[in-house]
Amino acid sequence: MNSSYHSANGDKLNLDGIRDGNDSKKSENGDFNALEIEANMPDDESVTDSVVTETIIGGTRYRILKMAGSVIPKVEPISWTTFFCLSICCIIPTAIYALLFTQMGYGDVLYYSFSKKFGDYSSVLAEGLMISAFLFYILDIDEWNSAIGNVVRFLCLSLLFFGFSSLVLLVSNQYPYGIITFFALIDPLWLLIVKTLFYRSVDTRMYVSWLSGPLFFTSIVTAVAFIIWVFMDSGHAWNNVTRVTAAEKTGCVPNFDEYPDCMSQDGSGDTCFYSFDSTLYFPDGCDPACLNVYSECVNGIVLWAGPLMMCVSMLFLSFFCTFLRTE
Repeated sequence: MNSSYHSANGDKLNLDGIRDGNDSKKSENGDFNALEIEANMPDDESVTDSVVTETIIGGTRYRILKMAGSVIPKVEPISWTTFFCLSICCIIPTAIYALLFTQMGYGDVLYYSFSKKFGDYSSVLAEGLMISAFLFYILDIDEWNSAIGNVVRFLCLSLLFFGFSSLVLLVSNQYPYGIITFFALIDPLWLLIVKTLFYRSVDTRMYVSWLSGPLFFTSIVTAVAFIIWVFMDSGHAWNNVTRVTAAEKTGCVPNFDEYPDCMSQDGSGDTCFYSFDSTLYFPDGCDPACLNVYSECVNGIVLWAGPLMMCVSMLFLSFFCTFLRTE
């Protein structure tokens, strides 16, 4: 069958002739064309290896991005000025907590010392708070809308909040995780106050979505600051020495009921071992297993790991804010 094709200028091209010409050319230069074709053809093995390599790299990149997406929250696009201001607002309560209630600051001096000296008054304070809250409810404090009423309501609620904060501090020896729980409750309330004072015209849903980035940034900064603090001094690392020191500073009572042989023989009621100059000393007859007398004491680890607990709290709050994104 004679195959033909009409070109754009109307000439009729004979495709069979073209094929015949190519065949004759191929027959004239048979060996050369065969070698040329073979040289230009890609190596099947190299092509397969390249495809496999690209597939592996692509799959690895996808898994990394997927893992990063599960760890890093989706951030609402905001201006750098807003991001900076909100980040400062997120850092303020974090810095106060780290300064007052962790070993990075003065937690071992202020936090548990306050509880040890005034902890006996916790029940009295709790009763006073319950009675005050009941009276405010009976008197409909939320309906005091006059100028003087607003001032009195603000003072009463501030006093109630201060009393509740003091109660958490007073019972810190019995409930050491109370303070970090208190931070997890106060942090969003503080951000709500910031919204009321500085972003009143912004829709609440949009404002909350803005917080995902600043909260995540603050958690990262806190984690980096904690890591730097740990590696700055060997005494900042969590080990047996810091564990015993923290237990003694926070007033933990040694468990001599299960380890009676670990009590000092001088009648002081202390442990048979002691720490000095970042070193633990075990006199004759004192087994290193006596460190377990403080196994139930978590006061020290709460102070030491406080920044990490804040990071977890802010990271959770950051992911929560992503659910309210406007997109």
